[in-house]
Amino acid sequence: MPIRVFSAPLEITQMRERKSETEIQILKCVNEVTLLAIRDVHKKLVPGIHESYARSMMSTALGAAGLKDGGCLTLFGENAALPHGSGTDRILSVSDFVLFDCTASLHGYYSDITRTIALSRTAPLSTKQVDLWYRVRAAQLVAVNTARNGIRTAAVDAAARATLRATLRAGGGWDRYFTHRLGHGIGLEVHEAPYLRGGSDDLIQIGHTFSDEPGVYIEGEVGVRLEDCFFINADGVGEFLTAGVGGLSTAPWLP
Repeated sequence: MPIRVFSAPLEITQMRERKSETEIQILKCVNEVTLLAIRDVHKKLVPGIHESYARSMMSTALGAAGLKDGGCLTLFGENAALPHGSGTDRILSVSDFVLFDCTASLHGYYSDITRTIALSRTAPLSTKQVDLWYRVRAAQLVAVNTARNGIRTAAVDAAARATLRATLRAGGGWDRYFTHRLGHGIGLEVHEAPYLRGGSDDLIQIGHTFSDEPGVYIEGEVGVRLEDCFFINADGVGEFLTAGVGGLSTAPWLP
């Protein structure tokens, strides 16, 4: 007798989107450990290494921490201006930003963390690099503060863009360089519904989990993305899954 496979009805997929307390605890652990691995590798970065070497360092760190399926998009300098570029194996300069976009799994649940990092507090960054970094961080914080039970996902995406749009320069705000959706659901898949994006009518509910990843990408110059995942807690507000290890990056040299 042939086996017939059907897509799960909407009611089932919506149940999967809203995570249980046990699932939230696993997601906290895998995201926290991924962030700790990024911080560990950051301390070992030195000018002159290649993107491929830093990427290998990240994979090793994720595996050593006990996570599976670990991988990390690793981009130096202007390569970070291509949001999902593969890099060029660029050599790291002391004034470069390093973008790490890392994911790994624990008991089948995934992390997704991005840091755009300066080598140190004394790295000779440009005014534009520093300005963009802090504006992207502001958009990330506005987004999680907007996300709450009953809010439409499109409103969260819009709040992040409005934060970047308010920083006007000749020709408009930095939001015109924010070229992808704000975030996605995360759990048994790295990317799952619902999504934080314009035009979406999905309602955020308690137990939903999302990435929060605003970015500014100016091709040929600089790219900045910051990403932490959060969940909607029992009070109906957003709470970062990385809060147990400090949550958001607070400065370019403090991932």
